[in-house]
Amino acid sequence: MIFPQLAGIVIDRVWARPTTVRIDAHGRTIEQPCRTCGQPCRTCGQPSSRGHSHYTRRIADADIGGKHLVIHMQVRRLWCDNPECPAKTFSEQLPELAPRYARRSPPTDRAMADIGLALAGRAGSRLATRLG
Repeated sequence: MIFPQLAGIVIDRVWARPTTVRIDAHGRTIEQPCRTCGQPCRTCGQPSSRGHSHYTRRIADADIGGKHLVIHMQVRRLWCDNPECPAKTFSEQLPELAPRYARRSPPTDRAMADIGLALAGRAGSRLATRLG
């Protein structure tokens, strides 16, 4: 598989621009939500599939063909079904694509860390900026 990190998602559209490739996608649960199994709440662990809303995460991935690859991922917000839980809503997690709060995919993050460790300081910063 060319992009193993995209295995759990559905690609809606691919946009090719002169310097960027953009992938619009969503999780399989938006298409076919499972009523008996759901995403676990981060706070209490109670599974839920009751939708609240959704938002778009923008994740930078490794370059492809000399162009920056950006994934616009539609992510669901869900209600927590546990009345005792302090978190009323929580977001669907996509650990194979990017950890919580991450703006880069794990391979891209590792590449940036390796550049920083190998070159250190300003030289690493200049190269990382050039590479995207």
